[in-house]
Amino acid sequence: MIQSVIRHLRFLDTPGYLTLSALDEPLIPEKFWPEFLATLEHHNDWIYDVLFWFDDDEDGTKRTAHGSWFEKVLRTVNQRLIKNRNPSLGVLIETLLTEFEAIKPEAEQDIREFRILCRKLLKKTGDNLSVFLDLLAFSEQEERETEEQRNYVHLLTLHGSKGRQFKKVFIAGVNASIIPDPRCDLEEERRLLYVGITRAEKELVISYYRNSFGHSEEPSPLLAPVLQSKSVIFCPTMDKQIKYKIGKNK
Repeated sequence: MIQSVIRHLRFLDTPGYLTLSALDEPLIPEKFWPEFLATLEHHNDWIYDVLFWFDDDEDGTKRTAHGSWFEKVLRTVNQRLIKNRNPSLGVLIETLLTEFEAIKPEAEQDIREFRILCRKLLKKTGDNLSVFLDLLAFSEQEERETEEQRNYVHLLTLHGSKGRQFKKVFIAGVNASIIPDPRCDLEEERRLLYVGITRAEKELVISYYRNSFGHSEEPSPLLAPVLQSKSVIFCPTMDKQIKYKIGKNK
């Protein structure tokens, strides 16, 4: 049940074929997925509006029973947000959990425990759903691991790495076309890369690629201060990528 809640949140955060197909029950029949996703893209991913209008036509019902249920959930969230007059990720999550609890009363205990976890994470993430999902995934991973099982490779986003330390850290794809993101504040992107760099306790490896699908690529300009460090080791690899291996100064 909790995984189903998370899949719905992931779809709301990143609407697309993968997150749509990952839902336990389809929102719309699969034959309408291309049209649905194209409509979503045209309307800037406003899922509630698209689900509301994506209903009946001459070909029959375009929205499943689960799609109608989810549209109702989002309508409730929208009404509560209007009443509060402020965007709130907490309102979305609380409404979704309440509605899931109503259709799956046997999962009440699991939902209660998950609600407590969500409230703790919301204090750290605010209204950023992407960051919330990153921290949620990491929290779930921590719960599953025992002390003897912690020597794993952790696959994290830069946001999700906050507050963690590792002996060795690899940051891949540090290209000018990726970071800084032109849609974001430059200083915020600089701080985000700094977060990733400072996760390393002993060794840091940064890589970027030279070309992508025939197009030449350049390293991120944010790497310039890093490359001036005397502790940088230049390591060209066999596949023409460039890596920078950074050890802490003694």
